[in-house]
Amino acid sequence: MISKTVYNAIKAGYRLFDGACDYGNEKQAGEGIRRAIDEGIVKREDLCEHTPMTMVMYWLLIERQSSLPRQAEVLLADRKQCCRSLMMLCFS
Repeated sequence: MISKTVYNAIKAGYRLFDGACDYGNEKQAGEGIRRAIDEGIVKREDLCEHTPMTMVMYWLLIERQSSLPRQAEVLLADRKQCCRSLMMLCFS
């Protein structure tokens, strides 16, 4: 359902998408984006994706001796994308 919603949003002209690991739908959102790109509806560089990272997520990364670049790799793999437009650390 998420894949179809994202795909239809792109067809309707939406170009800015907000996503986060906490939502649990990164893979499905990526499928919708990939479909729109593959069908020539949009180019990757025309899309802007925003991914907030909460302080809790940041702390868990530090605690597990992980790294922000590794977290970014996971997010990109989930969406099957080559790049993320904006990854922001949120202090809330």
